[in-house]
Amino acid sequence: MSLTHPILHVDDDPAITRLVTTALRKRGLQAAELNDPGQVLAAIAEHDYRVVLLDIDMPGINGMDLLRSIKLRDASVNVIVFTGLKTPLTASTAMRHGALACLFKPMTDVQPMVDVIQLAFNQINRWNETLMQVTVATSSQTEQFAALSTATC
Repeated sequence: MSLTHPILHVDDDPAITRLVTTALRKRGLQAAELNDPGQVLAAIAEHDYRVVLLDIDMPGINGMDLLRSIKLRDASVNVIVFTGLKTPLTASTAMRHGALACLFKPMTDVQPMVDVIQLAFNQINRWNETLMQVTVATSSQTEQFAALSTATC
């Protein structure tokens, strides 16, 4: 995969985070584990994670509340819900609160997760390209304006 970004996997079960991050790393992805949902917002800010795999059913902090907090703090973070709560309500609520996708445990093949992560990377890269184009265009317009201002003085 080209132009990858670090991934944060949040789940209160260390066995799950270890299994998933190992599978992602074997595919050349940068993946970090976090088993304390109370540290997620600080970790995102500190390490600038753009992709978060997020469990819903965790002690202390509800994953849906955490999803909302992540998106309120930084809407550009791509959150992929990865949960054992297999209900239409879980998926629709997650999507309504800004999740890019909702994947369900247990997952016997990691490829669907990799595909969704690639989708997240593509989205991030498109936004970065757009921002770069806007920055270049704005800079060019500023230079043109400055040249016109100097020429008319």
